[in-house]
Amino acid sequence: MPKSRNSATHIPYTETMPDYIDRTGLLLIRDHKLLGARTKGKTTFYIPGGKREGNESDEECLAREIKEELGAYVVPGSVIPYKLYVDEADGKPAGTMLHMMTMFASLESEPVPSSEIEEIAWFGYGEVYRFGKIDKQIFEDLHKDGYIR
Repeated sequence: MPKSRNSATHIPYTETMPDYIDRTGLLLIRDHKLLGARTKGKTTFYIPGGKREGNESDEECLAREIKEELGAYVVPGSVIPYKLYVDEADGKPAGTMLHMMTMFASLESEPVPSSEIEEIAWFGYGEVYRFGKIDKQIFEDLHKDGYIR
């Protein structure tokens, strides 16, 4: 399991901030490939995870979203923060920012598509084109750091 590279957490919302989406992302890697998920009716894959609810911590948000999307529990104590990514959100009004805290974690069982997820698959670096904008940045960093090929 990788060591923590960035201990940043979510950025608290303030009234003066522009619209933004605060989410977490699971970096589940096997054989140098990253797990991706595709929502029903969409063609683009994304890193599994989702939006924070209320005052959830990064780990609480990740655990809830992974149970909903992949039908699996995150192993308690296995979450290791990677990096916080900030960029304009795909498919949202101009100026809407996406803040995504990425984390490595282990799952108690095999992930399976659940809830709104139609398909999951493992992706190498050469398949980055199948992902959204911010996920492409994450792929670049994971490749540069030697996690995916």
